[in-house]
Amino acid sequence: SVQVQAQQAQAQPSAPVRISGRARATDGDTLRIGEHRVRLWGIDAPEKSAACGDLHPSHDARAALREIVHNRTVECTVRETDRHGRAVSVCTVGGHDISATLVEQGWARDWPRYSCGAYAAQESPARAAHRGLWGVQCPALWGTRNYAADQCHHPPQAH
Repeated sequence: SVQVQAQQAQAQPSAPVRISGRARATDGDTLRIGEHRVRLWGIDAPEKSAACGDLHPSHDARAALREIVHNRTVECTVRETDRHGRAVSVCTVGGHDISATLVEQGWARDWPRYSCGAYAAQESPARAAHRGLWGVQCPALWGTRNYAADQCHHPPQAH
């Protein structure tokens, strides 16, 4: 079952919105929990259109996320809603940050523009060891997105 702890404007104006329940991976950085679409905060995984010859890195990233959340309760703390109506959230499973796990395994990358480098410590060893997507030679893998840390405008919050 999906649980949503709604913000109560009068009782607790700063109470975070939380979504929890069984999750389904829709791509490498997006989950569905009940009717909620949840975008994992601070990371980026390849888009479905990113193909490298016969390889489809987005499928591998989605499979990795599926394995992490498989048949387990996911707990998400919503930070904001994006332009696509998704709840941008820090999500955990078994007490572990799902974004950190994906980046550590090499199936997603830190997105400093949004994370201010929150997952840089997980990305660096994954890159060095050519884990996951870092082992694929594919210039189109990350498209034309800006991953520069100097674009950060959302300082990390405790999670």
